[in-house]
Amino acid sequence: MLLSGLFKETIALLIIIFIHELGHIIVIKLLKYPISSITIYPFIGIIKINKKINTKIIHDVLISLGGIINQLGFFIMLYLIKKNLSIYFYQLLFSYNLKMLLFNIIPVYPLDGLKLVNSLLNYLFSYQRSYVISITLNIAIIIVILLIKPSYFIYLFSTYSIIYLFKYYQFNLKVFYLERLYFDYYYKKIKYLKKPNKNCIKREYKYFYQKGCLIYDESYIITKKD
Repeated sequence: MLLSGLFKETIALLIIIFIHELGHIIVIKLLKYPISSITIYPFIGIIKINKKINTKIIHDVLISLGGIINQLGFFIMLYLIKKNLSIYFYQLLFSYNLKMLLFNIIPVYPLDGLKLVNSLLNYLFSYQRSYVISITLNIAIIIVILLIKPSYFIYLFSTYSIIYLFKYYQFNLKVFYLERLYFDYYYKKIKYLKKPNKNCIKREYKYFYQKGCLIYDESYIITKKD
């Protein structure tokens, strides 16, 4: 964009990305999670935080909403400073902010839309089932987008998205179970399983399995061979 002489367009896009990522950073800092890295790409930013999977689901929801809320607030800010901006730059900021907002709520990895949907699914289903539903939804949305408006950017973006989700599926599951084995999480919600099936384990629930007069905790359920 800079080499093409689109200086204002480049500045506007960077401002929007900064505003969006700042929203995430504010929420992450308020929740006291350490940030591992912040990477800014041409159309998106990715923040990696040192956070366990088995933390509160509402924290994931708030972090996902942080960027979106900041962008909505930026619309108000734009209206207040409208007189101090040229018409072209104002329209540029407004347009980019709107497009970035709509783009980020699409339920496709690594966008906030899928992270938000996955967090909400964790309230209803087990961690494994939520992940599978998220992958299925991700693929379905990508197919729809490609049918409506195919492009090289969407092909590259969708390929990265699908490969990442499948590549880290088993890894994330193992991390989820290992966290519950090695860390003492306190949950008010308790469930007894009829069968020691680790794939039924939901976030924010403590699980037990009863066999006759004996009651087994999660370590038995997770480590038992299928």
